[in-house]
Amino acid sequence: MWTSTVIPGYPPSAAVSDLVTQSAEQMKVLDFQAPAPNSSYSIDIRGPFLQCAAPNSTQIPTFNYFQRSLYLNPGSVIAMVTKNTLPLAVELFNTTSYLHKTDAVDPQGVPGLPDLHGVVMTAFDPLVGEGLADLRPVSGDLIEPLNSWQVDLPSNFGRSMGYTPSICRPLAGNATEPGDTPQCQMFPFQLWVVTSHDSFICTLGNGTRTANFDFVDGDQTISYGELRDFEPVFAPREIFLTVPDGNRTQQIDVDYQVHSYLSVYLSLQNMLSGNLTMWIPWTSPTPPFLTDQNYVLRTGLDACDSIKNNTWSRNYANDLFEKPDYMCRNRSLARAIEDLATNVTISMMTSSDLT
Repeated sequence: MWTSTVIPGYPPSAAVSDLVTQSAEQMKVLDFQAPAPNSSYSIDIRGPFLQCAAPNSTQIPTFNYFQRSLYLNPGSVIAMVTKNTLPLAVELFNTTSYLHKTDAVDPQGVPGLPDLHGVVMTAFDPLVGEGLADLRPVSGDLIEPLNSWQVDLPSNFGRSMGYTPSICRPLAGNATEPGDTPQCQMFPFQLWVVTSHDSFICTLGNGTRTANFDFVDGDQTISYGELRDFEPVFAPREIFLTVPDGNRTQQIDVDYQVHSYLSVYLSLQNMLSGNLTMWIPWTSPTPPFLTDQNYVLRTGLDACDSIKNNTWSRNYANDLFEKPDYMCRNRSLARAIEDLATNVTISMMTSSDLT
């Protein structure tokens, strides 16, 4: 499943990437060969899944910091805002208008409210592909070209994530958190998601689902039960743990099963990470249009309410998101991301290269 180095660690092979892309674009389990034209069976599948949940009390301040950074980022010509930060960005414009454009687009050429881009969805793994000393979001040139903005996170971000294995001795005498020895730190793999009005985190883990296969005249219907026995997967960010050994250091590999799980995760992450933003038209009759786009639009996730009926487009008739409703069960973006990952794990059994 793994090929030559492109980012720290090893990227997924074409077999995994292609399968993830096919399943994500169709938002379903790929076709199985029926054991008989009319048959059914159920199996328990233990494998890589994503579990999405609201941020905890430690993660909420990091999300808040990230959202503030989007409209305060001096490297951005136009501020990026969520529903929560829109009032703050407008206030900033009113008090320090020189920081942003003073000529709003609506009406054309007439000074007015600032030009702002509303976040529809931005998703990133804060630690994939970055320098371990910085603990900052990945930059686009390290993985796919349509990935997330480089926006600062708190300076202590990542210090308390994961754990330090017992084989590791602190490299500094005052090391108290796992992040004080990042070369020997086991991190979780998490996709951080921000929408126009919400935020959540999807964690990679080992879990079990019961999958039910029904074939009628050869046509398949596949359903599955709730995720159970979920255990987050931890891995060093550069595949090997760097462990002090006298005057030298040695690199210790981890369970090779982690490598195969990360192969699936990185393929999913490359489909899901990045930015969808819309121009906020204020009083203009011009409907919103997308100002940032990414591979999420190749999936069915834009059928979810958080994207299709986002804060910025509710008062306008537009055709930006026209995916069919069945692609997003329960209208929940978090649930749809879990479904997408589940479809991928089940679909792996359709490939002779992966079974």
